[in-house]
Amino acid sequence: MNKTLNILLFSWIFLLSASGCVNKSIPFETLAEGDQSLVNTESFIIINDQDQFLDVWKSLSYQSGPPTIDFSKKTVIAVFMGTQGSTGYEIGIDKIIEYDDRIEVRVSYHSPSDFELTVLTSPFHIVLTEKLTKPVSFKIEY
Repeated sequence: MNKTLNILLFSWIFLLSASGCVNKSIPFETLAEGDQSLVNTESFIIINDQDQFLDVWKSLSYQSGPPTIDFSKKTVIAVFMGTQGSTGYEIGIDKIIEYDDRIEVRVSYHSPSDFELTVLTSPFHIVLTEKLTKPVSFKIEY
């Protein structure tokens, strides 16, 4: 009985691993976040070069210049919610998960729950992580 149970357990673990279900969390750090950018539409961007990073950074309301990134070792991920009609909206990268065959970026959207100011906002979140070499998908959680 014990031997059969061990074989079943090993088989189950092997199948999970072969199907890309085994995962690990990838650490990241926030480079910028806020509610004012020039990006008017919902956007999810994987950045692997300095020129693209500079273009994205220019769309922010930041006075300071962009940080220096070694793109041979790092990847930047930027998410933009697009234009919203009031304050209180937020977008955030909550988790980056590596599977055997892909990377999944989990993004959360938060809507205002109480009275907010009627002013146009465009929330964003930009993070720095290790160099990503697998295909990336985004999973939105409302």
